[in-house]
Amino acid sequence: MRKKKQKPVKLHDSVMEMLARRIISGVYPAETTLPNETELCEQLSVGRSSLREAVRVLTDKGMLVVQRRIGTRVTPSSQWNRLDGDLIRWTAHAAPDQQFMWSLLEARRIFEPAAAELAATRATAADLARIEAGYMGMVGSWKGGDAENLVEADIAFHRAILDSTKNVVLMQMVSIIEAALRAGFRHTTNTSRTPEVALDAHFQVLEAIRLRNPEQARSRMTVLMDWTAKDLESSLLNGKRQ
Repeated sequence: MRKKKQKPVKLHDSVMEMLARRIISGVYPAETTLPNETELCEQLSVGRSSLREAVRVLTDKGMLVVQRRIGTRVTPSSQWNRLDGDLIRWTAHAAPDQQFMWSLLEARRIFEPAAAELAATRATAADLARIEAGYMGMVGSWKGGDAENLVEADIAFHRAILDSTKNVVLMQMVSIIEAALRAGFRHTTNTSRTPEVALDAHFQVLEAIRLRNPEQARSRMTVLMDWTAKDLESSLLNGKRQ
């Protein structure tokens, strides 16, 4: 699987990411007020216009709130748009938020078995080809030792299943899956139990959908989610011991 081409990074985007990472890492804790504009520009070595645009976007994402006569305050993480694509990417490099990771998995266990069931009745030949391509991408990435592309292929696999449901609400749930897989990427790569089991679990889901067996598709996706829960628990426990 080829890696996506990187888009040119705008200056205010890099400033936004720099500021966001400081918020996520606790350099600027929740409920605290950011330094004034002059001080913050000096700390980040950036211009005022780039900083203002970064603050505007992070405010839209729920990470900051601008209050007259008080300044710009960092909001609690519970108020952030945690399914925002940028936030998913930024938090992937931070220490794991266990409560958030378990919440993501809990949501997946609710809707993914149902999605697999619908996919077994609604998937077209093109849909099946995309699901299989995601699975084969996982296999190839695992054999090649490419953990990053393995995550991309895993996301593609689950995205294809959601798209196969033809349900516009379920199709939007891919952001939850992407958040879960990216959040767990750094913390499970070195601790994951028997990757062969995970690949086989994905294959079993693929086969049930291909055979047009809704009940089996739901059951096998439930098994995959159960395995994912055990893998997450194991990786978090190992992380505590390190």
